[in-house]
Amino acid sequence: MTVRYTLVTTRRFEGQALRLPSAVFAQLRRRLLALEGDPRHPSLKTHEVKHAVGDFGGKVFEG
Repeated sequence: MTVRYTLVTTRRFEGQALRLPSAVFAQLRRRLLALEGDPRHPSLKTHEVKHAVGDFGGKVFEG
């Protein structure tokens, strides 16, 4: 079963995103959609941080 996430953004973020050049905004949109669908999507280039533990004892990933 695949879990789908919902990103929550601020008005400030949305306003700044809308002021980006159209090509950059398109890239941002693609990455955010990939993040919502699968936080470990290969295009996001995320990786596990070794020797780090999350708040609830889980693994920590960064991009």
